[in-house]
Amino acid sequence: MLLFQQFVVGSEAVNDGVNLLPSNALTSSDSSALKPVSDSLRITADTNVTSDEALRSKIKYHAKDSIRVNIEDQVVYLFGNATVDYEELHLEADRIVIDMNKKQLYAEGTKDSLGYERGTPIFSQGDQKFRSNNIHYNFESKRGKIGYVITQEGQGYIHGDVVKKDPENNFFIKHGQYTTCDLDTPHFSIASNRLKVISKNKIVTGPAYLTIEQIPTPILIPFGFFPNKPGRSSGIIIPTFGESADRGFYFQHMGYYFGFNDYYNLALTSDIYTKGSYTLDLSSVYKKRYRYSGRFNLSYAYTINSEKELPDYAVTKDFHVNWNHTRDPKSSPNSTFSAMVNAGTSKYYQNTISSLGNYLSNTFQSSISYSYSFPDKPMNFSVGVNHSQNTITNDIRITAPDISYNISRITPFKRKKIIWHSKMV
Repeated sequence: MLLFQQFVVGSEAVNDGVNLLPSNALTSSDSSALKPVSDSLRITADTNVTSDEALRSKIKYHAKDSIRVNIEDQVVYLFGNATVDYEELHLEADRIVIDMNKKQLYAEGTKDSLGYERGTPIFSQGDQKFRSNNIHYNFESKRGKIGYVITQEGQGYIHGDVVKKDPENNFFIKHGQYTTCDLDTPHFSIASNRLKVISKNKIVTGPAYLTIEQIPTPILIPFGFFPNKPGRSSGIIIPTFGESADRGFYFQHMGYYFGFNDYYNLALTSDIYTKGSYTLDLSSVYKKRYRYSGRFNLSYAYTINSEKELPDYAVTKDFHVNWNHTRDPKSSPNSTFSAMVNAGTSKYYQNTISSLGNYLSNTFQSSISYSYSFPDKPMNFSVGVNHSQNTITNDIRITAPDISYNISRITPFKRKKIIWHSKMV
């Protein structure tokens, strides 16, 4: 004969609340939590196992509807908005079963009167959080098996029919999808029969294909690799492709991105053309709060025009540099420094694929300036370098250094206070 304790929230309790658990079985840190409660909407219990095979940490659980305990088999049944907390694990579901002997739990949702699922499990551990249809989890090995999961990894979402979890929080997914669409049924995805999610590192897939509205397309890739590191990370920049009438087919902006830290980054990219032309670009953005911020770009272009057999054949080498720098006034209230550099060869934009605005530009202007105001004195000092360049006439003008020293008007003999004298008659 099996012994049960059942606690039901309502006007009447099934049991009078007598503790029937043996000393080496399921116990409560708060004995009142296991007694029937008729004037509350939630029952809460903190439990642990006191035998030699006890878990390392205490299991905390509660259920809104009812809690039933099978004393002989040491199984706890939670019904209605149930939750379980164990170390970093937090689980919410409409129905949860905890088996203390096997150190396992099982969670699932329930169907309402119309047949719709409700209260499906929501599992979170550390920074990871996902929704699923059902969950099997072992407290001791920290391994789990999950039936259909939806979880967010970085900027993307992963869907999987069957998911297994190892103690290092890595996931092995069967019949999975990776997408940036946040819907339960994504509009598009990269689908693969096998995916592996390495926690806080990367996502790797086997042979994969593109799906649109859940319909497979003939676009296949032999494998997939998606960085999944938190914060900034380095990686390959995927190029775009096209065709130029003069230079042939090309891959544009192909390169590598270096995410060094939160203060600055670096991108090295290149444009490659089938007829021999190419460009090299170095671009960096930097910023330190309350100190300075800026952007730097250096480009080099090697351009082949026409064919060797034709009279208009020519090879040109161009470069362009662009630098914008500003300093926060809070870093040094008495001085300022700014730079706006835009210089290069006159034919750079004409010999490279660029925006229409840059192509039509016929002047380059640059300025670098520094100024200092002497504290508590009516004097200030400034120095600067100015550059002006006309791409049509190839005229370049540089003014350097441009120095100025200013003193505000002073009145050393000015009377500080006026005294009026009047004589009464």
